[in-house]
Amino acid sequence: MTKPNDLDNYLNNINKKISASDVIDNKGAGSMPINVDIDYFGFIKQSTTYDFLDAVTRRVYDDGIDFLVNHIKNGGKIAPPTLFVEWLKDEKLWMITGHEGRGRAKALQKLEIDDFLDDHNIPIHIIPYRLRARDMDEEKLNADFVREDFFQKYEYPKDKKFIQSYICKL
Repeated sequence: MTKPNDLDNYLNNINKKISASDVIDNKGAGSMPINVDIDYFGFIKQSTTYDFLDAVTRRVYDDGIDFLVNHIKNGGKIAPPTLFVEWLKDEKLWMITGHEGRGRAKALQKLEIDDFLDDHNIPIHIIPYRLRARDMDEEKLNADFVREDFFQKYEYPKDKKFIQSYICKL
């Protein structure tokens, strides 16, 4: 694990790889109580910050990102990004209905953390509506996602004919 004043050196040395746990912690900046109990409330997918940001609605402004960048550079940790989802039984897909952590993902991108992670992935917390971790099976754990902007533009199931163009992987 890096020491606060060593992170810049760590990131500048391209031969060294870091683990997502060096910068991400369930109790880090931006955490919610639900993040701490992810093993009860949901599950974790490993994915890139780019895939996470592709799945959620766009943000026009980047307020707070510099604070998060400095927080990480000074040895602080951030909470994993989180997706709130609903299981679409007929389609066998997760529909993203909300999220937290777009700013944290953008801060990681600004630091080019993806290039330094040992496997380029970070944990993404998935919180299902009306389901818990005990309800997960292989089908649900490996299912694709419907991007958040589908949920904001269309009404499900009435508009499900449009769903295929909004599918993404995490």
